[in-house]
Amino acid sequence: FVHIPSTIGAYEAEEVGVEHLLRDIRNASTSTLATSVSDKLTALRTLGGKLGEISGYLEQVISGKLPPNPQIMYILQDVFNLLPHH
Repeated sequence: FVHIPSTIGAYEAEEVGVEHLLRDIRNASTSTLATSVSDKLTALRTLGGKLGEISGYLEQVISGKLPPNPQIMYILQDVFNLLPHH
């Protein structure tokens, strides 16, 4: 065998998933339900923070403090298109 230097990259969502798996391994004494609820709370807090950032950006664009960035707008439109239509 020969050692090959390498670097592994991941997107933020993948990193969060791995962190959750590692947390489950480290906290084997914690119940599955407690872990699940804790993970969901963490995810919801993260989502709330991200939505706050998006809201702040859009408010600055509307007020003229920032120019609209078409790439960001396309990404936001993609996100909205993925939401369920109820």
